[in-house]
Amino acid sequence: MKVKMMEGTSVRQHVLKIISHIHEAEINRAQIDKATQVGMILETLSPSFLQFKSKYFMNKLTYNLTQLLNELTTFEFLLEGKQQSEANIVEARF
Repeated sequence: MKVKMMEGTSVRQHVLKIISHIHEAEINRAQIDKATQVGMILETLSPSFLQFKSKYFMNKLTYNLTQLLNELTTFEFLLEGKQQSEANIVEARF
């Protein structure tokens, strides 16, 4: 799959796009097991999700697509909050 998530793109939007590609493949009689579907999504994430991917594989987690979407959305929210607080610290120094 040549689809890669661009930095700054909503992870929810990206995951839904990949899910639609998976469903399209299934309509065309492709058989893709759930673990492979999750793997496809993880492999297309931007580098900012490296920590999430590492935790997923190191802890041998198993999510279905809905759980993965929810976990990624939460991670993105926390990541954005961290980046926002770092920006506030930089602004306060000036």
